[in-house]
Amino acid sequence: MKSIESKFLGKKIPFPQSYDPSLILAIPRYENRKIYNIAEQPEIFTGYDVWHSYELGFMTNNGLPITGMLKITYSSNNLYIVESKSLKLYLNSFNMSRFGDTRE
Repeated sequence: MKSIESKFLGKKIPFPQSYDPSLILAIPRYENRKIYNIAEQPEIFTGYDVWHSYELGFMTNNGLPITGMLKITYSSNNLYIVESKSLKLYLNSFNMSRFGDTRE
């Protein structure tokens, strides 16, 4: 797990200049559960992980800026959790990227 965490944590990372899905890091939940002697029994975990992004921005193909809010929800039974700094970098990679022709 240390090698996954050390990719971004504690490091100065340049601001992403374009959309880059490789920035997102998935961390296996079992690594943290091992530390606390929690057996890998997904049925004992219920609920959801929820991430809120209060400003997500990108541009249309003709340069019109689009902003909005984003809520990401996934099951706590998922085998992985998203590393928070990697999610922040990934969402910021949208800022100067162009998607679609119109607001609709």
